[in-house]
Amino acid sequence: MNTLSFRWFLAVAGCGCAVLGSLSRVLGQTALVSEGFESVFPAGWSVGDADTNGSPAYWGKVNAAFGGRAPHSGSWKGYCAGIGFAGTTNAPNYTNYMAAYISRTISLTGYSRVNLRFWNLVPSIETGYDYCRVLLDGTVLWSNGLPLSTWTEVATNLNAFAGASRTLRFEFVSDYSVTREGWYLDDIDVTAGTAPIMEQFSSLALTNYTGYVIDADRLTNNPAYNRDALRVQTVFATENFTPSTSNLAYRLQFRLLNSAGVAFPILETNGVTNANYTFNLVTNVSLGGARRLLVTNGAALRPAARLDPYDTYRVECRLFRGAVDTGLVRTDGPYQFFHFTNLVSSDAAFNILTRLNSVQTNRIYMVNTVPGQSNFLFTVDYETHCYDSFTNPANPVITFPLVLTYSLYNASGLPVALRSNSQVIYDATYSYEPGSTNPVQPWARYRSATLAVEPIGQLDSVNQTYYLHVTISHTNQPGQPALVGNSTNSITTRLLHFNGRLYFGNIETRFSSLANSPAPGSLGSGYINTVLAVNNNSGVVTGDPNHTYGDGTPLPVRLRPNGNAELSSGSVVLNAPSPDAFTLQNVRVTRGPITLSTDGARANLTVTLPTGFGYTTNNVDTLRYLQATLDFANVTNLDTLRYLQATLDFANVTLNQALIPASDSLTYAPGP
Repeated sequence: MNTLSFRWFLAVAGCGCAVLGSLSRVLGQTALVSEGFESVFPAGWSVGDADTNGSPAYWGKVNAAFGGRAPHSGSWKGYCAGIGFAGTTNAPNYTNYMAAYISRTISLTGYSRVNLRFWNLVPSIETGYDYCRVLLDGTVLWSNGLPLSTWTEVATNLNAFAGASRTLRFEFVSDYSVTREGWYLDDIDVTAGTAPIMEQFSSLALTNYTGYVIDADRLTNNPAYNRDALRVQTVFATENFTPSTSNLAYRLQFRLLNSAGVAFPILETNGVTNANYTFNLVTNVSLGGARRLLVTNGAALRPAARLDPYDTYRVECRLFRGAVDTGLVRTDGPYQFFHFTNLVSSDAAFNILTRLNSVQTNRIYMVNTVPGQSNFLFTVDYETHCYDSFTNPANPVITFPLVLTYSLYNASGLPVALRSNSQVIYDATYSYEPGSTNPVQPWARYRSATLAVEPIGQLDSVNQTYYLHVTISHTNQPGQPALVGNSTNSITTRLLHFNGRLYFGNIETRFSSLANSPAPGSLGSGYINTVLAVNNNSGVVTGDPNHTYGDGTPLPVRLRPNGNAELSSGSVVLNAPSPDAFTLQNVRVTRGPITLSTDGARANLTVTLPTGFGYTTNNVDTLRYLQATLDFANVTNLDTLRYLQATLDFANVTLNQALIPASDSLTYAPGP
C-alpha cells in the first residue's frame, strides 16, 4: 500500500510540498465492472458451488454485522458461503467440499489498457489446504491460502488480456475436513484507460471559509488564527495502467479568479507574487502497477492585495504531471470576502466594511395631498462588519456615519428629479463580536433602512415604470474621504403617483386621507385601473368645500398620466350643511342629497319663490320657471289660480362644479 504524509503548505518564504495519499476506491477512468454488493446480487454474476460432494454453499451478500466484520465500504459485503454457511451469523464458517464461485463475462474489446482491483478479507482459513483465487479465462491471476486480518486491496494489470471478451471468476475452495470463517470480498472494480497513466480530479474545496480574510492572524502562531489565507484541499485520483511501478511528479497550480475570470494576485511559495498570479504545489507519487491512488493536498492561498468585498471569487486548481498539463481543472466558488488588512489592534481607522444587499419597494403609491403618504418608500437591506481593537478586552463601541445615496430612473434609464437623494445614518457597532475569544470574530450586523423618495414633478404611472438605484458609503477614518461601497437597484416596477384630485365626471374633488394602499390594476387606453378608499370625510368638492365625502368605501378609479384620478364606476353621496341651500337671483334653492358618480353631480332641488309670488297647477298646461320669472300661457280659467303654492320641486338636476344647476333654465312639468 502506498502511504504518504499530509500537512498544510503555506505561502511563506521557502519552498516545500505536502500530500496525503492512500489507496482508496474511487471512480475509474472507464468502469467496466463496479461491484460493491450494495444493490441486487448476483445481478450480472453467475454463482454456484462446483463441488458436488457436500451440501451446496456459495457466494451471497451479507450485511455489516455478519461475522462481526464491517464491509470495506457501504453496508454490504460478499461472503464465500453467504448461501449455505455453517455456524451463526456472528461466527460463520464455510463448509467442507466447497468450490464456491462468482463469475461474469467482461468485454475488453476496444480497450488496450485494463486493470482489476478488489478488496478482500480472510479472518481465518485452513492454511495449506483451503484457498482463494481469481481467474481470467481459466488463467490464475492471484491466489491466497493465508489469513488476511484486515481489508487488503489486490491490484493486477490485465493489458495482456485486452481486446476480447473474457470470463472473470472468483473462487473459494475447501477440502473434506476442517472449516474456518473464509473469504470476504468488497469493491470489485475493472477499469479501462487510454494512456499508461490517467488522472481524475475528485474535489476542490475551500475548508476555512468564514466570509473573512484577516491579515492580522499571521502575527500569531496559534493554529486557530488561520484566517489570513484561503485554505483549500484538493483530491485527485491517479491510476497506473501498466504492470510496472511509476514515479510521478505532480504540480497543482492554483489561481484566485474574480467574477470576470481575471486572476487576483496571491503569494507564491516564496512569499512573493509571480507574473501569472499562481501558487504552485509539487508532490511526488510512487504508483505501483495497476494501482490507483487517491491523493489529497492542502494549500494556503494568501491574497497579495485587499479583496473587494463587492466582488466574488473562485478558487481554480489545474493539474500538471511533470511539465504536461493533464487538462484537468477544478474550481470552487463563488465566494465573497470581507478582507481586513489592519495589522494594528487600535489604529486610527474604524476598520469597518459595509455591503448593500438589496433594495425593495415598500410603498408603491404616493398622494401629494395625503400627509405621511406623499412619497414612495423603499426598504434597503445592508450589513456592516467591524474588526478593530482585537486585543482590547473592553471591546469599545464605534459610532460612524453611513450614507445611502439614491436616484430614481424610469425604465429607459432617464433620471427623475427628487427633493432629496441621500440619507445619513449614524450607526454604532462593537469593535468585534461580543463574547468571542481565541480568536475574536468580526462583529457583523444586518440592518434595514427606509428611504422616503419624493419626486419634484409628476410621475407618469401609465406609460412608465421606475427603479431606484442606491449606493452605500461610510466614513472609515475621521477626516478621510468616505469609502464608496457597492450599488444595487430595486426591481423595475409601476409607481402610482396621485396628485390628490379625484374626478366624478366633470366634478373635481380633492382628498387628504386614504384607508387603503392602492395597487396597480389593468392598463387601459391612457389610464391604469386602481382603487381609492377615501376616508375621514377628507374628500371635498373643489367648487364648494362645504360638501365632503369619504367613509373608506373602495372606489374604482382610473389614474391618468397627469396624476388625476377619475371614478370609473359607483357613486358617493356628499355630506352637506343643513339646510343645504343657496340663493340664485334672489331665489332660494334647497338641495337634497347630492350624488357624485361618473356622470358628475346630481341632486333634487326645491325652489322657493320670492314673497308675493305663487302658483297653482289647476288647468295649467305649462308652467315654466326661467331665472326667477313665472310665465303663464293658455290659461282657460284664471279663477282657478286662487290657490297659490310658493315652492317648486325639481328631480335629479345636473349640477356644476359649484354644485348649482348646470343649466340656466329649469323646466317644471307637473303633468295633468
